[in-house]
Amino acid sequence: MECGLPAVQGGLPATADPPWPIYKNLINPESTKSEREYARAREKHALMLTEFKRRYPTAASDDQAKIDEEWFKLELDEGEPAIGSIPAFLEKLKRDKRTTTPAAWRYLKEKRWTLLEPAQAKSASLSGYPLTSPEGRAICTLYEIAGKTHFLHSVVIRNGTVYDYQPITPRLLALAQAGPKDNWPVLNRNGGGSWENLLREALPPTLTRRPLREGDRAPWPFAPSKDGKIYDATTATGPPFVANTLMTEDDMQEQI
Repeated sequence: MECGLPAVQGGLPATADPPWPIYKNLINPESTKSEREYARAREKHALMLTEFKRRYPTAASDDQAKIDEEWFKLELDEGEPAIGSIPAFLEKLKRDKRTTTPAAWRYLKEKRWTLLEPAQAKSASLSGYPLTSPEGRAICTLYEIAGKTHFLHSVVIRNGTVYDYQPITPRLLALAQAGPKDNWPVLNRNGGGSWENLLREALPPTLTRRPLREGDRAPWPFAPSKDGKIYDATTATGPPFVANTLMTEDDMQEQI
C-alpha cells in the first residue's frame, strides 16, 4: 500500500501503526464532519462568553476567573438560554424586591435561569453574517458610531464573519448604506439625541461607552426611522420630534 501500512486480507490488524480503529477514524468523513461541528460549537460557546459579560450587570466587577470557569462548565447548549434569560431574571429580582444582584459566576454556577417559569426563559441567538453582507456592514457601522471600533475588530468580527445578537431591524439594516466615516456630518443636539436613542435600542445596556452627543459624527444628520427611512443632507426636515435624555426641558418646549 502507498501509505506504508501492510496490506492484509480482511483489513489492517489491530497491531498496525496506527492501530486500525484509529486509522479508520482518520479516514472516516462522518467522524471528521462531527469533529468540525463540535469545534464550531465550542468556538461559538467561547464567543458567547463575551456577550454574557456584556449583558450581565455585575460581570465587569466580578471575579473574571470564576466567571470563565463556571461558563466553561456549562453544556454547549446552555449558553444561549443563560444569556437570553438575563432580562427576565433581573425583572424577577425586582418583583421579589431583591436589592442586590447575584454575581455573574454564581448566576452561572447555580443556573439561575432554570428557576424561571418556562414562559419567561428565553434563548439568545448568536448570528453570524459575512463581513461584506448588508447585515455585517450595518452591525459594523453601529459599533463605529458608538466609538467601539476596537471592540468591533477584537470581539465582534472573527475570520471575516460578524457575530452579534441583536435582531436585524429595518432601522439597523439602513446603516449598511452609510458612506465613508470621513464624510459623516457633525451632529447638532437633536441629531445627537436621535442617534443616541438608536444606540440604546440596538446595543446591550451593559456595553460601556460614552453617550453620543452634539458635535459627534454619524452617517446622517438624524438616525433612520423605525421603518428604515434615511434622513440625509437632501432631506428638507428631520424625523418627527422624539424626546430624549440629551435635551433640556427648554429644548423640548421649543419643539411644541
